[in-house]
Amino acid sequence: PDLSDIGSVNQTPILYSEVGSSTPFQTMIDSLTATPVETSGAVVVIAEFIVVCGEGGTFQWNDGADFTTWPEDNFYQLGTSKFIYGSPVRSGQSPSALFWSLSGTAIGTIDAAGTGINFAYVSTRTTVMSAKSIVSYDPLFYWVGTDCFWVYNGACQELPNLQNKKWFFDNINPDQRGKTYAYVNTQWNELWVCFCKGDATEPNWSVVH
Repeated sequence: PDLSDIGSVNQTPILYSEVGSSTPFQTMIDSLTATPVETSGAVVVIAEFIVVCGEGGTFQWNDGADFTTWPEDNFYQLGTSKFIYGSPVRSGQSPSALFWSLSGTAIGTIDAAGTGINFAYVSTRTTVMSAKSIVSYDPLFYWVGTDCFWVYNGACQELPNLQNKKWFFDNINPDQRGKTYAYVNTQWNELWVCFCKGDATEPNWSVVH
């Protein structure tokens, strides 16, 4: 659903399977409520916790021991903007993950007791073009915002780009921005961003940093 509407609130079930198993994926069922675990956003693993995030700035996580047990109290709301993507991040503290929303970037860190997760914004001015426009080139994260490029190096900063920033944002097809994706070419230390230019409905141009 995010391809056509990055802010979609259409929730879908989380599926799982054992590594190496040939059996079909199964729907994750919360053993406490006997209902499917659903999200419109991202699924991220932080140490022993599975974290799902979505619309309304919400986070929910399992009990850390059983992936089918999701206590009601393991819930947190940070702002009101949908979180669309998350990724584990290196941290000098406890295991952590970064989360990207439509209007900010947050970090979730396992607490000192190892029984819960603390969430806080690291920036409330970042934006994001699409979930696939976020890439990691250790220890940094790069992504495309709605009007500039961003980098996370312990703090969120605008990535300087005087060569093709204006051309990129002037020419991207806004109706197809959900198909924007990025990747890193480690051989040449390049960040490639592929996007739909003009009236194109599939990515047909790239910019390189």
